[in-house]
Amino acid sequence: MARMPDILLQTKLFMPPIRPFRVPRPRLIEKLNNGLHGKLTLLSAPAGSGKTTLAAEWLQQKTKNGKQKTENDGNIAWLSLDESDNDPIRFLRYFVAALQRLDIDVGQTILPTAQNNPNQAIIPLLAGLLNELAAIDGKLVLVLDDYHVITEVGIHEAMIFLLDYLPPQLYLVLVSRTEPPLQLPRLRVRGELTELGIQELRFTLAETAVFFNDLMKLNLTSADITRLDEHTEGWIASLQLAAHSLQGQNDPSAYVNNFTGDNRHVMDYLVGEVLQRQPGYIRDFLLQTAVLRRLNVQLCNAVTGQVGSQHILEDLDRRNLFVIPLDDRRHWYRYHQLFAQFLQAQLKREQPELLPDLHRRASQWFVENGFIFESIDHALAAADFANAADLLMQHARQVLWEFSQATNYLQWCNLLPDGEINKRPELLLVQLWALLFTGANNTFLQKITAADLAIDEMDASPHELAAWRAELAAVQGEFALFSDDIYQALNHFETAITHLSPEHRYVRSLTRQAQGFAFRLIGCVEPALEALTEARELALATNNHVLWLFALNDLAETHVMTGDLQAANDIYNQMLAQESERPSVPAISVAHVGLGQVAWVRNELETAVTHLEKGISISKLGSYQGVERLGHTLMAYVKQAQGKDDEAVVEMETAVSAANAIPTPRIVANAKMHEARLALLQGNLGLAKKWADALPGKGVKRPSIPQYLAHLEQTLLARVSVVSRDKPALSKAEVAVAAPLIESLITEAQENSWHGNLIELYLLAALCEHKQNNTNAAQFALKHALDLAAPQEYQRQILDFGESLLPILTKIKEVTPHKDYVNSLFQKTTPSNRNESSPLLDSLTKRELEILKLMADGLSNRQIAEKLFIARGTVGKHTSNIFIKLDAQNRATAVLRAQSFDLI
Repeated sequence: MARMPDILLQTKLFMPPIRPFRVPRPRLIEKLNNGLHGKLTLLSAPAGSGKTTLAAEWLQQKTKNGKQKTENDGNIAWLSLDESDNDPIRFLRYFVAALQRLDIDVGQTILPTAQNNPNQAIIPLLAGLLNELAAIDGKLVLVLDDYHVITEVGIHEAMIFLLDYLPPQLYLVLVSRTEPPLQLPRLRVRGELTELGIQELRFTLAETAVFFNDLMKLNLTSADITRLDEHTEGWIASLQLAAHSLQGQNDPSAYVNNFTGDNRHVMDYLVGEVLQRQPGYIRDFLLQTAVLRRLNVQLCNAVTGQVGSQHILEDLDRRNLFVIPLDDRRHWYRYHQLFAQFLQAQLKREQPELLPDLHRRASQWFVENGFIFESIDHALAAADFANAADLLMQHARQVLWEFSQATNYLQWCNLLPDGEINKRPELLLVQLWALLFTGANNTFLQKITAADLAIDEMDASPHELAAWRAELAAVQGEFALFSDDIYQALNHFETAITHLSPEHRYVRSLTRQAQGFAFRLIGCVEPALEALTEARELALATNNHVLWLFALNDLAETHVMTGDLQAANDIYNQMLAQESERPSVPAISVAHVGLGQVAWVRNELETAVTHLEKGISISKLGSYQGVERLGHTLMAYVKQAQGKDDEAVVEMETAVSAANAIPTPRIVANAKMHEARLALLQGNLGLAKKWADALPGKGVKRPSIPQYLAHLEQTLLARVSVVSRDKPALSKAEVAVAAPLIESLITEAQENSWHGNLIELYLLAALCEHKQNNTNAAQFALKHALDLAAPQEYQRQILDFGESLLPILTKIKEVTPHKDYVNSLFQKTTPSNRNESSPLLDSLTKRELEILKLMADGLSNRQIAEKLFIARGTVGKHTSNIFIKLDAQNRATAVLRAQSFDLI
């Protein structure tokens, strides 16, 4: 299958060549030079005001004066925009491509994202780009020409962000017909904006005289020049059109006297005058090629049906008849936009019947030369919908390989009649995938129905019908998963996998990865491992690197669920090793967050911080919100383990806030559970109990909460019941609640191979039995926990219980086969000088005891500071002293030790 090209037009990155004969404009050049101390210069005026010419002339003069290197040396960049750049990802890719003319390494870390994630916001990508630019030496100038064609709000918001944080190394110039919505008043107040509008850009009387008499050699009188200046108000395009019309006039003064009217009427009149004065073959050429956004000799020959296009283009270029070279070799050209618009209007008035045929010829040439996008555009413009649909169908599958084309695909489909799409099921199916990839799900169910009907009405072989039905089921499964209907999703996936034949590798890989993810959510370990293993192999076979990364991540997460930390660690390191051999993509963030999780569980806290910081940062580049959310959650636990309770709370608040922004019950419930767990670890039993009281009891059906998440919630509920700060023993009523719950959860975890959580359940069972003075039963449960934890080097599960497990560990450490492991835990949990007459304990000040009591009540450092009317930093210093004197690593351990010594 031919791949749909995704080529950036290098001609858009060329600065327009400067004509050797032009009107000098030193007053404007000086203003542009003076503006370089700010952030932005805006050239904003109507079409034909000389904006682009002035910007190019300014940059050329700076080159000649030696103030900068030449453009090819790489410190001046140019980007000509058009309507197709309203796709945020396409805009960003061109933006980076322009900057790479300054430094080839700029943007290398973010460009792959544009190929894989069409629906992400571009602001997170710009953050990384700004950091790269800040490291470049020297002053860089980037011109964005024709910015007025940009109407996409997301791009304007990204530009506002860019201007807010623009490094001093980069200076932006916007050339636009209108004032862009970029919060310009703020830049004006800061003195960071230089503006040249219509009043500044209009020709002065002196410049008009130079133009007509010195450059165009028309020898007009001063009166004629003054009159033209008054009529046109110095509008350069109308002056240029007037100059062309004046050539050959026997009575220029009479012509000038009749040169009146507003700009639109004047332009209509002069275009007619210019066209009428051209030879017939030139006039025909101009009208027939007006349908082209860009033109070269071969394309013009194909569209006009003539062979003399090279001579005509060279003649138009030489006479400056509104044709603009797009590259140094003068291979590609375009018409001045204003001139092209009027040529098109003239063609519609004079020969509208030619338009479809001209577009069809252009479409044929573009497809034969590999420019599929432009071929489709012209087929649609010709209303040749059958051909456009056929072209789309031939290349539609490419959307599944290049996610960045999904937006374009949907736009093309919107221009096609429903009848043309509905009789081609593959178009409908790819349209459904594109809707999923872009998050545009508002019309999804309607399109599902249309696809279902279209397949029913197709006269196709049983094999084809089965394949379409299978793919439709796969798409429905993805949508159900997106909607958090996990069991419905699994039903669709099963149907799809059963009927997808081996040649449908890509669709099958997507389906198996999603199926494995769904199985993991409900805790079905073996089916998840089977599905994800196949997804990994198929992703490799189809060279889908991003899908490969996510399949591996889900495999690793499933191994964590089973308690096999080492297998997960190996997978994450494999992902990083592969990434070092190819351009990095934001999806690699899952590996860093995964390694951060493994390091935290093994109490390698500094390593955990390093990986989590990288993972969170990289995930923002790809708008991977789930990865970022998990990163902040894990970072909260790491900070808590380091004794940085306030920082831990901030990290958890970030994760919870992000979850609340997504109306998905599963995600919100998971975030609230972790918030309560952190509160419990920090000794804030009140918040933890508040969460527990709101939780439905075990066995209560909650369709939106997957089985494994419900299991984790019940585990935390049991922990809240058992871990009591108030007394060393449990009441009979508390035992009656906690013990059966823990026992049932252990049975559930054993049956489902959830050995990662089984460690914590055995620890809870041991603690529960210990608080009932059932010594043998407590040791038996702790032995099971150690048998699972020691081989995989689990530590945080045990350390997070603080000193409450020390009595049981003390009794078992001499008989356990994991003696070295237990001794290492003792070094982290046992105080070095633990006796009631310790001078450190005796040295606790009155203020430190006050703060300890407030810690026990669950107050944060900020709340303690407010209650005691002292600075937050002072509370932090007292807290550090308390930790030293109690030999504690965190608040929870400090409170437990203080209570054990009856200090509070």
